[in-house]
Amino acid sequence: MVLFLGLVACEALDEKGGYYRHSMSSFRESRTQPGILEFEVTTATRSAEEGTEAEAERIRWLEDWLKQTGACPAGYRIVSREPIDPGEVNPRGHDLRYRLRCTGGD
Repeated sequence: MVLFLGLVACEALDEKGGYYRHSMSSFRESRTQPGILEFEVTTATRSAEEGTEAEAERIRWLEDWLKQTGACPAGYRIVSREPIDPGEVNPRGHDLRYRLRCTGGD
């Protein structure tokens, strides 16, 4: 019974995108650029192909982070999308960074 409940809980997290979003991405305010938020992801997605479907999934994760944190209620604009320099200190091992700015008076 405990195993079953654990599996149900994991499935519920997956349905909401929570498990993969939390394990493969992070979201925070920029430490060096005021007014900028940073969304970092690991691009080794669950699917074998990297493309528009994987990008759409990452944007869903970003929007889930925004909703969860209450950031950018009036919208956002991505100002950059770039690989993370392999020489950069990166304890979570992410390899792609989006920088964004809230719109609509935030």
